[in-house]
Amino acid sequence: MFRKYSILAAISLVGVFLLGFATYPYRVGVSPDSVNYLSAAKNLVQGNGLVTNVIRWNNRYESIPFIFWPPLYPVVIAGVHQLGLGLIDASWLLNLGQIGRAHV
Repeated sequence: MFRKYSILAAISLVGVFLLGFATYPYRVGVSPDSVNYLSAAKNLVQGNGLVTNVIRWNNRYESIPFIFWPPLYPVVIAGVHQLGLGLIDASWLLNLGQIGRAHV
């Protein structure tokens, strides 16, 4: 039984490696939600708290509380960023890890 799961886990890890190799030049696709997650992670790293940056209708740049999305993802991105990766690379690596975890 353990051997069966070990083989499935190895196949999944190979798939994640191939996916990472194929998507590395392009990194992540950036959607409006992604911009808010990355903005919140950047503000967290800079010590501004869990806020996101927006541009209002009158072209004023403001920081607003990060309350419309789940807060754990930017916190984890900020933590991985502190290990020396850029914010986009950190989110790309986290996404690969989640894909691998979902398939094991």
